Order: sequence, then structure tokens, then C-alpha cells
Amino acid sequence: MHIFQRMFSNVPSGRNPRKNSDRNRSNLGVASIVAITLSGIASADPSNVDFSGIPHPQYHSPPAFDFTTDSTATRGSNGKRQFWVQVTNQTGKELHVVWHVPTFDQWITPNSQSKQYPRMRDDVLPVPISGCLTYGNKGSSLIADFLGTPRELTYSEAQVANGCKGLNGRVTPAPRTDTAESQEASLSPIALEYEILFPSSADTAEKTMLRLTANYSINPETESSYLAALAYDIERVDGYDAGDPSAMTVTVFQEPDGDGAVAEALNTSYPEGLTLKLAGPIESGGSTSGYISFFVNAAEGTNWSMADVAFGFNDSANNRVSTLAAPIFSEK
Repeated sequence: MHIFQRMFSNVPSGRNPRKNSDRNRSNLGVASIVAITLSGIASADPSNVDFSGIPHPQYHSPPAFDFTTDSTATRGSNGKRQFWVQVTNQTGKELHVVWHVPTFDQWITPNSQSKQYPRMRDDVLPVPISGCLTYGNKGSSLIADFLGTPRELTYSEAQVANGCKGLNGRVTPAPRTDTAESQEASLSPIALEYEILFPSSADTAEKTMLRLTANYSINPETESSYLAALAYDIERVDGYDAGDPSAMTVTVFQEPDGDGAVAEALNTSYPEGLTLKLAGPIESGGSTSGYISFFVNAAEGTNWSMADVAFGFNDSANNRVSTLAAPIFSEK
């Protein structure tokens, strides 16, 4: 039996990134763990990462934009590995970046960095990947390199071979990593913090930027069941006084090959659809909040693998303006 429960309340330029001294208008990200980076920082485990052929970082200066991309990989525990990507916006305006396969879909304010948060995958040897990245508001694309899994390599190669066409500005959450080299992931607690920015209206991003801070957790109840929860607060970014989350929605989804237990639970629990009201209005100088939780109960003896569940944030005109892809345990 699969049960889902939800509670809801309300190429390169070569310039170095410029620093923004205004703390309130920056989105600076700092990894909370010691990371193995693309520049080749020494690792206790020499097989931990493959750095071959990837520059660190990569500078991109397409017309009207100037930004850098970067990637790291770390080894976790219980058969999990963590992959990270980050974007630094050196442009004097708001920048929307969708880095499709590594599931990065964020807005970055001028002269600041995105926050970092991990993609959790089965413990496979990281591989260098060239993947499609869409930027700006006209659907322009380029190729940016990152560290990922063999499955992510397969998906990225197909997208690149197709000229990055038909991606519709959406991320591509990775499928389960069920290759022979992967280890079984143990069902274990997960606690992650997220901070992402997005506008309540993509057409007026310079006025409507919001900050979402979230705590995402997975708490096993048995060896075959767990509770996952996303609790979040939303506030206006300083200087963006027109942001209004009350007209926004959030869509919960899993793709491209969603796990049976999670997919069945989602569809059963949301017979009227998986798009929900995001939150209530923000009071003057305050914030608003929301909470989504789900309980997965699989068969005894289930072998688990890491995948993603995604929360897509839609603006007042129903444009997808950001996506938070969080780790989920799937039936292997």
C-alpha cells in the first residue's frame, strides 16, 4: 500500500565575478561541507572524482549576459553521493538560468551567486558532462560542463545532440541510477536547507523578486516507509517591493521515469491535480509560509535508489519561474 499525505497552509570572458557589498541584494552561497571541486582539490579517495577535461570555473559571455558556472562532487554515506552546481551572475540585471539535467532552475540577482544545494544520487563514479543550459527570457541556450552520473551523461548527450531544442525551459530530474556500478542506497534520514529566488511575475522580475527558504526532510519510520516534508517561508527580496506569492502556485512532479510508489501516491492523493496554491499574501514587512508532506509505504524488503521529486513554482501568469528538485527514495 502506498499512502501520500499532504498538509498545506496558506565561450569564456575571463573576468572575475564582481562582489556585491549589499548583503540584502545578494544570494551568496556557501557549501556547508568540504567539497571535491573541479579544480582538483586533493581527495582522500583518488577514485572519488574524475576531473578530466572540465575547466573550473567556466565563464560565459553571450550577448547581454555575463555569468559563470561551476560544479562539485562529494561522497556521502549509506550508498549516496552528492553533486553540486552553482551560477554566478556578473550581469547588471536579474538572470534566470535553467541548467536542465543537473536540475538547476533559479533566478540570480545582479552581481551575486546562487545558493548551492545537492543532487543526491546513488554512489557511482562521477563523470564529466556537457549539458544544455537555458538563460534569459528568450530561451537562448549554451553548453556548460558539470559533474554527474552515467545516467545524467546519457540524458545530457541526447539533449545536446538535439541542439538543446524542445526543452521548454524545464529541468530534467534524473532517473534512478540503476547501473551495475551503483550501490544500493539505505533508507536513512535526510535534512536539507534550500534558499532560492524567483519573481511572482516573470515579466516584471526587476520588481517582484521573492526569496523562498525551505527545510526539506526525509524521516524513515520503518525499513520500507518514510515521511518526506517541505516546509517553507517566503519573503520579498529587499528592493523588490511588488513581489506577491498569493497569486502563485506550486506543482509537484516526478520525471522522466517516476517511481511507481511515489507516482501512485501522488496521483491518488491529488485526484484534482498536482498544482497547489503556493501561499497566502505577505503582510507589510513580513513573510508567508507553506507546508507539504507525503508518506511513502513500500513493500517489505524494498531495495532503494536515489531519485528526485520536484516542486515547480509558477508565477501569476502560470509561467514556470523556478524548480526545487529534492532527493527522494525510489524503489530500485
